[in-house]
Parts: sequence; structure tokens; C-alpha cells
Amino acid sequence: MDENILIQNAKRGDVKAFSALIIPYEKRLYHAALIIMGNKSDAEDITQETLFIIFKKLKQFRGESKFYTWASRILINSCHKVGRKKKRWFEIFNKYNASRQRYNQELIVNWKENQRDLYLVGKVLDKLEPI
Repeated sequence: MDENILIQNAKRGDVKAFSALIIPYEKRLYHAALIIMGNKSDAEDITQETLFIIFKKLKQFRGESKFYTWASRILINSCHKVGRKKKRWFEIFNKYNASRQRYNQELIVNWKENQRDLYLVGKVLDKLEPI
């Protein structure tokens, strides 16, 4: 069936038409996601998310470009979105780790100072006469 007819039918909610429309492009989208993301798990997740977005936004497709061009743009945007989230998470994790290390170092320094203070207090108490 002609791609334009499949698009028009899918826009009207025909799930079979959408399936027939997307099947030829599904592997290409997955491979593009795999190249961009670098691992199978993310590529599978992003491909699935992209197919869902394409289904939701199909009515917005104006036909000014090829369907695959439009679909691949959605895929690329999804990859960037996930990449930004992962980067933010990685930055937050690194900040947390750095602050945790500083806190642990402060604990060690404070513990050493407290040990010295306790030792000195013990020395002074030993010199006091009993009441």
C-alpha cells in the first residue's frame, strides 16, 4: 500500500495502517538509536519511546518531508533528551560523591581532633584530686 495512504489511515486512528507504516522503518530507527546511544538497552528504550511519540503526534505530520525524515528527527530528539538526563544524573552523582568524600574527610579530621582533645581532658582529669 502507498505510504501516503497508510499515513492518512493511521492519522484517523487505524492501528493496522500505523503498524504497516512503521514496520519498514523500525530497524533503521533502532540502529540509529544504537549508534547515537552506544548501547542496546538505551537504543531499545528510545526506539520504543519514539514509536509511541510518532503514534501520538502523527496528526502533526504535514508531509513536508519524507515520513522517515520526520520519524528520525523524533528519534534524535529523544536520544538528546535521554542523554541530557543521564548527563544531569551523572553530574548530580559526582557532586554527591564529592560532597560525601569531603564530609568523610571532615569526620576523620574532626575525629582526630576529638581524640586529641579527649586525651588532653583525660590527662587533666587524672591530675585532679578526688573530692
